[in-house]
Amino acid sequence: MTEVKAEIVGDKGQYVKVDDMTFPNAHGTRISEVEWTLRHAPDQITRGDQLLAASVIAAYRELVIFKTAKERNYVCSAIKYTGAVTGGKLSQGNASEGIRRLLREEKR
Repeated sequence: MTEVKAEIVGDKGQYVKVDDMTFPNAHGTRISEVEWTLRHAPDQITRGDQLLAASVIAAYRELVIFKTAKERNYVCSAIKYTGAVTGGKLSQGNASEGIRRLLREEKR
């Protein structure tokens, strides 16, 4: 079995890299801030906000349209486990080993 590679990436931990795929980190505070800005202060949206929102849309399409149920569950488990391992406190690398363990189990 090949080793699963999963880690939190991005300067603010806003992405989870699972194998060779990168998805927005649903546990990140940045994603919550952008959601609030889009809903309540659209005149304050920055280019960075737009790019993060676009990545959420792209990830949604990728998971719903192009991934099988098994692949989708695999990625979603990694993203969920990232938040559980870090207690919502994101830092690069502190969840990587726990994610790898979980995903090795999921791939079996």
